Amino acid sequence: MNIAVRDLVGCLQSTVAALAAQPETAWMAEVAARDDLRWTMVQEAHDHWDYKSQGLSPAGAAILSIAVMVATQGMGVEALGALGVEGVTGTSAAMVNAGFSSLVAQASVSLVNNRGNIGKVLQEMGSTQTLKTLALTVATAGAFHEVGTLTDGHFTEAGKTVGGKTAGQYFASADY
Repeated sequence: MNIAVRDLVGCLQSTVAALAAQPETAWMAEVAARDDLRWTMVQEAHDHWDYKSQGLSPAGAAILSIAVMVATQGMGVEALGALGVEGVTGTSAAMVNAGFSSLVAQASVSLVNNRGNIGKVLQEMGSTQTLKTLALTVATAGAFHEVGTLTDGHFTEAGKTVGGKTAGQYFASADY
């Protein structure tokens, strides 16, 4: 039989002797005297905690990002309006809103991962990777908004166009 022990004092024998001297743990003297037991010292997990691996898991970061995106939906144009910029509509508005939400989501995840260290968050927000992600987000939002705008009004109820064609028939005919 193996017994794993966490030694607080530094010497197993003195720890067992101290426990055996207490009335509520006197049974330790019997256990220590047994020949069929092997005592193994173990270190607690906190002695080897890897502080570099703290932070959100990828799933946690995704959940936080989605929550922030939902909470900040449409606030990019509102923020510009508060700064006195007016007339941002259509594709530009979609791009501004997506960029704003993306930056706030990235900052939120960074703030959690850096345990509230604003300096590290600002350093990450100015990184090349963050700027690439922002550019991709803005470009994607603009492209999808334009695709959506191009198909607006072409289809009515039950997938029929004004001319009575289905979407597949419409695009196959090249009448668009």
